[in-house]
Amino acid sequence: MNLGFDPWIPVTCADGAPRRVSLADVFREGREIADLAARPQERIALMRLLVCVAQAALDGPAEEEDWPEAEALLPGRAMAYLEKWRDRFELFGDGPRFLQVRAAEMSEFEASKLLFHRASGNNSTLFDHEGGSPRRLAPADFALALLCFQNMSASIGAGYTGKAPCLDRHFLQTWLIGGNLLATILANGVDRATAGAACPAGFGRPVWETDIAFGDRQFERNTTLSFLGRLAPVTRQVWLNEDGSGFELAKAGVSHPVFEEYREAAATILTVSKQDKVERFLLRGELQKQPWRDLQHIVEARQDARTNRPLPLQRAEPAPFQRLWLGALITDGKGKYEDTIEAVYRDVPSELLSGLGHSIYADGIGFANAWRQRLGKAVAAYAARLKSPPEYARAERHFWNALDQRVPELFAVVRNVASLGGRTFREARTPWSDSVRMAAHAAYRFACPRETPRQIQAFAAGLGQLRPPKPPKETK
Repeated sequence: MNLGFDPWIPVTCADGAPRRVSLADVFREGREIADLAARPQERIALMRLLVCVAQAALDGPAEEEDWPEAEALLPGRAMAYLEKWRDRFELFGDGPRFLQVRAAEMSEFEASKLLFHRASGNNSTLFDHEGGSPRRLAPADFALALLCFQNMSASIGAGYTGKAPCLDRHFLQTWLIGGNLLATILANGVDRATAGAACPAGFGRPVWETDIAFGDRQFERNTTLSFLGRLAPVTRQVWLNEDGSGFELAKAGVSHPVFEEYREAAATILTVSKQDKVERFLLRGELQKQPWRDLQHIVEARQDARTNRPLPLQRAEPAPFQRLWLGALITDGKGKYEDTIEAVYRDVPSELLSGLGHSIYADGIGFANAWRQRLGKAVAAYAARLKSPPEYARAERHFWNALDQRVPELFAVVRNVASLGGRTFREARTPWSDSVRMAAHAAYRFACPRETPRQIQAFAAGLGQLRPPKPPKETK
């Protein structure tokens, strides 16, 4: 099976029909393909590969202002590039294999070990009723599993020394989704100048353009510290069985440097000032927190060269996008995959990337957090009257779940700045501020029952914390 020219990538066509396509199909017919049809970890791995192939074919572009020209050049350049390196995209065979290499000592594992969403070893059986039974993977599924594994492999077997590039503190990844798959790929690209400034080994070259050589300093520097080399990495020494039943794996792996020795293009960097020191850290994905609550950090622009936005959003004019995809793969930091995070936001206002739009959105999030604190005080007052433990988590979960459905209202305020009239959310009445207040009251009613006389008295005591403060009296 050749991944350049045989179908294996799951997509949705413009007419809504599902389909498997090859890498060549993506670049030849990308304007007729709506989007990838993949699980969160698969989308991340596929987007990294597609951007890698596109920018390797373009050998750039060199500067940010060259992106409009790249759009016209990409289909032809990509086809020529895939033809040139055809033999390096073979999944099986005795010659070079895609992201695979043999080692002197390798152990045999069943195919399920490559699948994060299937039950195997430490992986949960919650969504997999075939846990423990042998399986064979079709070549297309094997190819996708291999790509995910090289990007996100946690520990398998004893003595694992490598570290995959997408598992660094399960950072939250940001990907722009355009009107079609080709536009999506171009929107997430990084020009040579930006990559050279952000990556210790510069723009680099894809790993398939050379022989895979574990232990070779030049090879490992390219695959761990360059932009293209790390997008489609070789983290483990893997060799797939052609019958789909399993694979061979060596103990040793390549250890990919983590933040802040390397800055992933899709990551967001947060900064906190403590006394005279500025600390920088990755924005993480959290299972109990929807990503929209951190969107103000993702779109924030800073004046210094170490801006926290993902690299594609650092362009002077970021590519237009229809949706914003945020996601992460969560592990326990060792060998267990715990869950995935995925959120897609439509109709994200372009004003969000401006200073004023960002300020308004951040104010909206701050307004919600202020009401969350008031909700906590109300729950505490209720519990104090009953001399029982306060149900903070129960109330907060209900509060945020209600607001998860109301994010478009906050987007609408950002899009229509005039609706605030120069006021803050605390001062103005908008659909978003109304929804926040109603969510707080609904969460309080949900977490604090009022069925007995004592509960009714306690409920009234806590309710006072949710009443808006009285305006200050005018002084004569």
